[in-house]
Amino acid sequence: MSAIHPIVSSIAGGGAMLEQLSSSRRYGDARRLIYLMESNLILTRALLHCKQKSLAASQLCLLEEALCSRGVAGNISVNRSSKRADPMDALVGFVKERGMGSIVPQESTRVLFALCGSLATLEGPQLTVVGHLSDPEAAVSSLVRIVLHPYDDALLRNAVWNFITLAVEKEPALANLFVSGRFHASSIKGKEKAKVEDPALPKVISAFTVARDMIEQWKELWELNPQLLASLMRFLDVIWEHGHEHQLTLDSVRDDSLLWKSIAGIVMEELGPVPDFKTENFVEFEGVQHSNLHEAISYHAYRTIVKAYAVRIVSMDVTMSLQSQKNSKTLHKPTSYSAIQAIFQSEEQFTDLLWEGASRTYDPTLHDDLLEHLQRHFPTLVLKHVQVQEPTVERTFGDDFAFSLSTLHQRLLPFLGSLGDDVDEALKMLSSINLNLSLAHAQTTLTQAWQQLMAQVTPLLRGERTVRATLMSIAASISEDIAGEKRRGDMVSTVHHSRLSLLLALLESAWFSSADKGKEVEDFVSLAQNVRGIVQNNAQSPAKSFLGQVSVPFHRVVLQIAYFCARQGTSLVLRPKALNAQQRLAISFMVEAILILTIDALRISFDAARVKLDLDVDEDLELLVAVFGLCTKLDLNPSPAFWLTRCQETDVIRASLDLFSTMDLVGFSDLSTLRLRRRPLYAHQVLSFHTALAGITAAAERLASDSVLAAYSDNPLSDAIKAGSIDVVLAELPGERSPAHDAYCTLLSVVSAVMTSLGRFGHYFDIEVCGLIQLYGDQIHRALSWTISDPLTLPLLEEIEQTVALFSAVAQSSAAADRNDAAKRALDFFVSDALLLLQQVNYALTHPNHLASTFEPITTTEKAHFERDGSSGASVTSPSDMIDPMKRPFLARLMHRMFRLAGSILSSLISISGAENVLLDEPEDWPRGQILIVPHSKVVLGEPTSIGTLLELGNRCLDVLRHLVDRPPTQAITPGTSGSEEVLNVRETVDAIRSTLEASLFYAVTQLAMWLAKPEFDGSAKEVDLDDSMALGEPDSAKERERKSQRQSLTMAERLRRGMTGEMASDVQALLIRAKSVVAKSTTVSGEKGVDLTAVLARFVQEKIVVPS
Repeated sequence: MSAIHPIVSSIAGGGAMLEQLSSSRRYGDARRLIYLMESNLILTRALLHCKQKSLAASQLCLLEEALCSRGVAGNISVNRSSKRADPMDALVGFVKERGMGSIVPQESTRVLFALCGSLATLEGPQLTVVGHLSDPEAAVSSLVRIVLHPYDDALLRNAVWNFITLAVEKEPALANLFVSGRFHASSIKGKEKAKVEDPALPKVISAFTVARDMIEQWKELWELNPQLLASLMRFLDVIWEHGHEHQLTLDSVRDDSLLWKSIAGIVMEELGPVPDFKTENFVEFEGVQHSNLHEAISYHAYRTIVKAYAVRIVSMDVTMSLQSQKNSKTLHKPTSYSAIQAIFQSEEQFTDLLWEGASRTYDPTLHDDLLEHLQRHFPTLVLKHVQVQEPTVERTFGDDFAFSLSTLHQRLLPFLGSLGDDVDEALKMLSSINLNLSLAHAQTTLTQAWQQLMAQVTPLLRGERTVRATLMSIAASISEDIAGEKRRGDMVSTVHHSRLSLLLALLESAWFSSADKGKEVEDFVSLAQNVRGIVQNNAQSPAKSFLGQVSVPFHRVVLQIAYFCARQGTSLVLRPKALNAQQRLAISFMVEAILILTIDALRISFDAARVKLDLDVDEDLELLVAVFGLCTKLDLNPSPAFWLTRCQETDVIRASLDLFSTMDLVGFSDLSTLRLRRRPLYAHQVLSFHTALAGITAAAERLASDSVLAAYSDNPLSDAIKAGSIDVVLAELPGERSPAHDAYCTLLSVVSAVMTSLGRFGHYFDIEVCGLIQLYGDQIHRALSWTISDPLTLPLLEEIEQTVALFSAVAQSSAAADRNDAAKRALDFFVSDALLLLQQVNYALTHPNHLASTFEPITTTEKAHFERDGSSGASVTSPSDMIDPMKRPFLARLMHRMFRLAGSILSSLISISGAENVLLDEPEDWPRGQILIVPHSKVVLGEPTSIGTLLELGNRCLDVLRHLVDRPPTQAITPGTSGSEEVLNVRETVDAIRSTLEASLFYAVTQLAMWLAKPEFDGSAKEVDLDDSMALGEPDSAKERERKSQRQSLTMAERLRRGMTGEMASDVQALLIRAKSVVAKSTTVSGEKGVDLTAVLARFVQEKIVVPS
């Protein structure tokens, strides 16, 4: 404290001491006191800046405590009776004091700036500048008068603007004073507002009103004082950035067309060519030695930064407008956007404006040349020691921007005599670096501003055909320049990231299109070629960015750009005659380059994920898997040999399985991250990677050969799955689906997809799958045992769907007659549960209101949609009600999924029983061991499925189809219920229900036919519910039984056959007849002409089942 006290005392008592010395005419002492105060202020500012960069930045230091004290004991003073000033009040007083020269006011303002920034970084109870001012309103008023006065010192006005801007950013109370002129913004309305706005009352002048008035004369400041214009534009930028805090003030000007006309004029103003930045000599400028290019570079850089702030202000205003219209059906264009809208219509003007920031001005060779020069002539000098310590916003663009020329000159003074020319050369080189960095910083800021604007105006630009063409043309041009990047270094990485972000913003605004042609296709192909160059760039390598070898990582932006190109490329490849051979080849080369980068990065990320839990690795994996899944689709990349070879070389598939076997699939190892992100790290990405592989035959073979089932059988979830204890929710994660359940369902889908891809060439994989089914039998049985009296959730429904799909894949992997014992046991296990489950699903489809009563939403989104569904008060009483989007869209989507589930169960049973052989083979070759359905018309909820169940399900499908086939195919039945679910239209619903109808008819017909063809049919009366009149008594003796056996058998067979054909067969035939016309209409809705299965089945029933009496 002994070292700090003299400094703070000189600040607190300096004003009074100077006044006493001046009144005593001790002018020499007064001048020396001013010099002392200048030195103390500069030292204080330097100490505060250094403290902000230290490890103790969040802790209160003695200097800050002293500056925030109320009076300082021992203040220097001639008159002991004079009142001691508080340090904070003294600093504010120095700012408006003109008797201390020009340096003390400037440095006092900079100390206030440094102190405000330093106090904002403190932890715990916050100290503020405004809290230590005796009269905040007067202090603010004096500062506002300084920035308002046009003849005040320009450097002082800039310094005051910087302090005001920082205060608005860091201190809300002080911000209200500067923005509105009072501590609390008025919210008075109506008559009271009219009273307040009495013209007789003096108008409050705030910093905001000053800036607003000055911006109308921006043209003069642009030409004469761009630095001051930059200061007030930054002030406006910060106000809009904190718009939610100053909404009342901003609402009064956001529709001011004059204001936006001025800002739009700044945005559209041409900057002109970039000046040269290599210093040749030094000249005197404003009393100081500067580079001969200092003025030109300084003006150009400030004008560039002014444009950046103008673009940012527009982007933030558009954001505020769109947020206020979040629930509006139509978007109203804000005045700020309307003022610059013409820019997007002119390709030439828009291109020129973007290139002002995206041009390659930064030259890293200047830095390298200086280091080489210093190493040769001044080896002990470290360039970092002459680096400027002030924050960037307080620095001045020009030859003293990043490194201090005066400090370097002072360090090299001893060498002036012997190495004078080398010293001059070093100063010129350092000056050139500062000039170049000034331009680079301003241009990077402008690029980032345009990126921000493009990201915000995307909703307003999408759908405009001409704008999209312009954006794609500019994107192709900018990407070519980015792909040609040859510079290296940390600063180049920053510039590279900014330019890539701008390119991504342009592509996101352009969005995807399925109608590109001509010039648009050529621009996209050029973009694809350039993206390949970006991915393969050696100077700024995305691979090094993944490894963390660059200061500003940019690989995520590259992946997002790659994803856009891959998706748009897929759209073009699928369109006939949209591309010529050369263009297809260019897209193919791009995809190969992306896949090489993606696969290598996946291996790096999988290895990193095994070592630590890292959010950055998780985000990298999410992007990598998304790009990998898109680029490996057969539509875009029909030959997987190339990338599969790369996968084998890097062993990335095995690495993912090793990670899966050891990682936390639930998230209990980091509960805070689990609650924040609602899912564990890495699990979703690894399983998505396996899903992408499982859908491609060659990749599925690789996945199977790398022992995917071994990993799926032995992982942290295995014990819980074996015990059948995977629930859909976790107590630790209320209102969300259990990550364990999500992982389990995805696991089942991957196994099913691999089985489906391998088909009947799975070798021993099907046996291993049957082992997995046996291992997880309890969980599988639990899912298949769902009844209509149990609660139903969407995750549980997904689990049932995936379980059925798994058995369907097992059934389809081999012919019914050629199955191994393991497959037979697994499918027999499924059949018993499936017949009971189908009965429950049928009941749910025929009783939608009961199904709705059993549904339990889990997430907040589900609950909101379900409650909105129920609030309509509509109940489902007919098939048409079920599909009315105005009544119960959520239930309609749920019913759609139940129809699909019923179809999946039936398809699985058809595959298991080999039912197709009944239509194709002779009766003696039918698989009679697969007669599973009891041929009666009863539908008993607790019993297995019967023919009556299938008929009831078929009739339900037919009723719903009858109400759908006359609607337009693309008509929406339900809106999207969440971000992951798309709109459900008529075509999709018709396809699902028709498939279920055909499956129920197919299975009913084939099961009935096999029942009637059984050799022991006459002895099967015990298996059929017969009337009492059909019951037979026991014969009195064996002889009589032997004599009557043949007659009784024939009589029973005939009676059974007549009863069945009279009931079941006629019902089936009637359903087939009714379905024929509806199915024919559904073909028109689907748009795909296929085989009319109802006609085939009707002919089969007539020939094989219906027997004339």
